Amino acid sequence: MAEEKHRSGFVSIIGKPNVGKSTLMNQLVGERLSIITSKAQTTRHRIMGIISDEHYQIVYSDTPGIIEPKYKLHEKMMKSQEEVEEKIEAWKAALPVENILPISALHAFNTESILNLILEKIPEHPAYFDNEQFTDRTDRFLTAEIIREKIFENYKKEVPYSCEVLIQQFKEEENIINISADILVERSSQKGIVIGHQGKALKKVGTEARKILVDFFQKKVFLELYVKVEEDWRKKDRKLDQLGYNH
Repeated sequence: MAEEKHRSGFVSIIGKPNVGKSTLMNQLVGERLSIITSKAQTTRHRIMGIISDEHYQIVYSDTPGIIEPKYKLHEKMMKSQEEVEEKIEAWKAALPVENILPISALHAFNTESILNLILEKIPEHPAYFDNEQFTDRTDRFLTAEIIREKIFENYKKEVPYSCEVLIQQFKEEENIINISADILVERSSQKGIVIGHQGKALKKVGTEARKILVDFFQKKVFLELYVKVEEDWRKKDRKLDQLGYNH
């Protein structure tokens, strides 16, 4: 019996902002890799999620929303089978040579079909990454994303978009991880909002982020958050370099 060839390939997840690209990658990889919030345009970096076994390795890439598709599946497609079928036919007409799959990443509907389809298309190739690796990002980066997710969930208007998280310390010991992080804002008024009355708003962000970090790393976590004003940080090349945006 012929030995099964190993397959490896890269898969990009593209689409409009806030359509569930990050949710889909988390569903496919089985880890909490990409920031997931209800606000649009929250993914700021390309993040790779890796799944491997002895016969294949798939490297998923989650990106900010930059592609303008010709059609948009109705957000309530799960409630009407007839409507789903109509949308599938519309996509088939627009993209006759491609495979069309109706899925819901949020409800894990039909996502298992994606794997089989991808395995048919990726080429024979050795693994690109170690089989134990599930992302190309560091623990420090993932920690910052989890904190930033909680910022988006807890503040309104432009405040979350003006915030960035910079990990100053990530010290992992046998039974605990000690983390210190700065939340950068662009104006003093935003600092007051992020901290909140008697520090309650910032404490809530820290408590919620720490809970996710404990689940993610399966260790106790000590988390310290500080809010610092870095005027117009989004316009400064040096600061953007430090935060990884110009790489």
